[in-house]
Amino acid sequence: MKVWSSFSSESRKCRGCDVKTGNYKVYDQSEIAIRIPLCDDCYGKVDVEKLSKPFLTTLRKAIGIQVNGDLSQ
Repeated sequence: MKVWSSFSSESRKCRGCDVKTGNYKVYDQSEIAIRIPLCDDCYGKVDVEKLSKPFLTTLRKAIGIQVNGDLSQ
């Protein structure tokens, strides 16, 4: 698991306070990366790992189902 920051020229609304920002907090696990736009004020307040784990678990299961061809689950 890796957490780091990145910057983009593309501004999006901060997920914490809706201010336009080019800063992103990135969570990378098992070769899946999630980029969340966060301004400087909200960057330290958001636990990306805690927010991302349920999503990544569901995503991995869905990918496994599609790869294995078992769509009944």
